[in-house]
Amino acid sequence: MTQKLKIPFFALDRQFKRYKNEFLNIVEEVFSTGKVLQGAPVAELEKKIATLCNRKYAIAVGSCTDALAYALISCGIKPGDEVLVTSLSFIASASPIIRVGGKPIFVDIEPNYYMMDIKDAQKKTSSKTKFLIAVHLFGQCLNMEEIESFAKKHNIIIIEDAAQALGSFYNRRPAGNMGTVSCVSFDPTKVVGSFGSGGMLMTDSNEIAEKSIQLRYHGKDSKTSQYVRLGYNSQLSSEHAALLSFKMDHLPQWLKKRKNIAETYIRELQNIEDLILPRIRPGSTHNWHKFVIRIKNRDHLKRFLEDNGIQTMVHYPVPLYKIPYIAAHCGKKISFPVIEKVCSEILSLPLYPELTKKEISYTINAIKNSLIKQ
Repeated sequence: MTQKLKIPFFALDRQFKRYKNEFLNIVEEVFSTGKVLQGAPVAELEKKIATLCNRKYAIAVGSCTDALAYALISCGIKPGDEVLVTSLSFIASASPIIRVGGKPIFVDIEPNYYMMDIKDAQKKTSSKTKFLIAVHLFGQCLNMEEIESFAKKHNIIIIEDAAQALGSFYNRRPAGNMGTVSCVSFDPTKVVGSFGSGGMLMTDSNEIAEKSIQLRYHGKDSKTSQYVRLGYNSQLSSEHAALLSFKMDHLPQWLKKRKNIAETYIRELQNIEDLILPRIRPGSTHNWHKFVIRIKNRDHLKRFLEDNGIQTMVHYPVPLYKIPYIAAHCGKKISFPVIEKVCSEILSLPLYPELTKKEISYTINAIKNSLIKQ
């Protein structure tokens, strides 16, 4: 190894340093209006997201977690309704189901792309199955034609969890355009991330849009200004919306940089025995929100990289059905062989536009050195 570097897994501070003047000018402009909530930047961001995703409506909310809950409520979920959802994702793909009174029905994953296995979903479907959360993972999309055909056959409503896939496409359809309702995240770790929390709900249904608008602000009807239902306080601030709008303008540039880094990783690591690299689904594009490799002795590699200053993460070490409070809602004990193997082997490498060529080479060489020394 050459001189030891320190490479963080995520570096929002670098992005701030790069665009510091622009960010501070945006914040000053918003604050000077005196309207820090429900200001014009929120509507501007909603318009940009709706255009990108080819949706009629986009509703900004406090988080993608809220967006998923509001999507289920607005689509008419009832207590006890079963909701099919992948077993491999962030907890917020499942917790909104429980929050609104539904029952998560976990599905195993396909081994190549780590997303919902529709054949297993078929086995889990019953007369109580009313919804399917279609979770895109690590930056690319599910096979939505397959998902939509399955859902139509069983009269199931699709809620698209595109939290990790903004800017990605499946067969020329943008993430955020699939399902009755789509939800995206502006968590700081995302390709377009806020300096706080934020999310967006998209739909083509006027009724669902109106219900979601009511839910995000105390149940207030936008036309009558009357409080017509139990609602919540889930607002995206004008400041965060303005900053996100700026970032949306840079999305094509950032996606190109992410793709270049991913291609470098793949090119340099592709001939290493026992190392499984990410695969891109035919017809899909990938925003490279995460670069996830697999290796049997994952913990050894993780320790070696950390000893050499390279921070990595595991997304996700525990299947959702094994998280205690979620497991309590699952009924009988369940286990899936594919996901449990994958969870013991996956490792996410640093990947963001501010990563330098020197850092990329250093990471690649560290991986090679680690696997040679095993």
